[in-house]
Amino acid sequence: MLQEFRAATLLPLDSEIIIVGAGAVGLTLAVHLARAGKRVLLLEAGDRNPSPESQAIFKSATCTGYNLTGLHEARSRALGGTTNLWGGQLLKFDPIVFGRREWLPDSEWPISAEELESDYELAFELLGLRCRLDDGAVWKRLKVSPPDTGPDLDFFFTRWAPETNFARFFEHDLLTIPRLKVLTRAPVTGLSTDESGKKIGVAITGADGTRHTLSAERVILAHGTIEIARLLSMPLTNARVAPWADNRWIGRGFCDHVDAYAGAVTPINAKRFHQLFDAAVIRGLKYLPKLKLSESAQRARKLLGIAAHFVFDPENGQELKALKAFARSLLNGKPDRRVLQDTPQIASLAKSALPLVTHYLRHRRIYNPAGQRLQLRLTTEQIALPASGLRLGSKTDCFGMPIVELDWQVDGAELETMAEFSNEVADFLQREGLATVALNPLLADKDPAFLTQIDDGYHHMGMARMGWSERDGVVDSNLRVFGTSNLFIVGAATFRSTGFANPTLTGVALALRLSRAIQDGLI
Repeated sequence: MLQEFRAATLLPLDSEIIIVGAGAVGLTLAVHLARAGKRVLLLEAGDRNPSPESQAIFKSATCTGYNLTGLHEARSRALGGTTNLWGGQLLKFDPIVFGRREWLPDSEWPISAEELESDYELAFELLGLRCRLDDGAVWKRLKVSPPDTGPDLDFFFTRWAPETNFARFFEHDLLTIPRLKVLTRAPVTGLSTDESGKKIGVAITGADGTRHTLSAERVILAHGTIEIARLLSMPLTNARVAPWADNRWIGRGFCDHVDAYAGAVTPINAKRFHQLFDAAVIRGLKYLPKLKLSESAQRARKLLGIAAHFVFDPENGQELKALKAFARSLLNGKPDRRVLQDTPQIASLAKSALPLVTHYLRHRRIYNPAGQRLQLRLTTEQIALPASGLRLGSKTDCFGMPIVELDWQVDGAELETMAEFSNEVADFLQREGLATVALNPLLADKDPAFLTQIDDGYHHMGMARMGWSERDGVVDSNLRVFGTSNLFIVGAATFRSTGFANPTLTGVALALRLSRAIQDGLI
């Protein structure tokens, strides 16, 4: 059942599980639990669809330190969460991310990559990628021989969800599973405890300002890294002391991926370059080729996780936006004519779109248009810093919640990895006769001034990290908040380290691991 929360709404009081947040992780978790027979109440602060009114609440947040564009642009207060905005890229974390790295202290997770493997597979299956191909099969289908990258680089493909909007993807479940009740416009504005101090309840505030308190056997926070940290940083609504009040990791250790343009790329063998690096569509699924620093190179040279791909950089930014929208609609089998309605774009779009469409129809490859400037784009693991995190401002929003002040701090040691990896990529491309790369001089010289040119990956992580005890984390290996009996956190907020991969798939896999434990009666 899907309905909007209003003053006259009869709130379900028999829910076994309350999930806060209907984004990628919350929706997938709710559906998986409900399909297994659990009574689930899913609370979404926003509307069924993104609206200016709902999004305006995020606009008041402020950022210091490095510029965090995603604080305002990468969050969606609506059913589906950020899946209303993203492209749908799904990628596992490499095993090295979970393990011990002596050169990156305090980054090891309480769980291993092996423990999460079956949940990764379940996530792929639930999200429509059961029939995905492995990398070798992709090369075979493309009839392209992979290049020899040497020992320090790995060539790999990312997979992309066939339906990027999870609210649409799970719409049938949301409307038809009687045990799953979804309330939109139901923001959770506070937490409370019972007399034991260990069982947590939630407070939701209606448009009229009326607050309602709900409880369940389990409460799961899934409403995004920043909102989770804000909620945990606030006093409890019943004036008791929160079990996590003295936990030093609440709101600390905020990370994003450190992204940057490393330099301009000029193809030498354009045909071979496009064969290797253009995205492919096979049986309706998109595969994007990328390069990454190998695990052996990371260990031998004490470097971080990092990956790269190639993007074209047209002078007209609107053209790029229109082309992306057109390509996405083409992949979905529903060409979107709206991108042609903006008259000033038609001429430039027609020039670039024709080879794109022809290339796609002939080879099922997404073409990087000739004549456009190619750039080497880096996505780098960030070192988690306790100083990087969230504060509650003195002003409040329309629901009486303190406005977020986020301080994104970057260590700067990431620069070594970025420079070393970029040189490896440039050497590989030159050696294989594929392209030359004119690296940014600041990056080539490992000049700290290059860090002024970085930007964020729109991947908010940390501030409620997993740990072995409350001394080094906020949640345990089962994602239960230390000191509580029924409060759990899912999503990227629990990550101790980040690798380079988009965090969505790992967030979903961790949530499914929790779902299985609940169904099996283990927690």
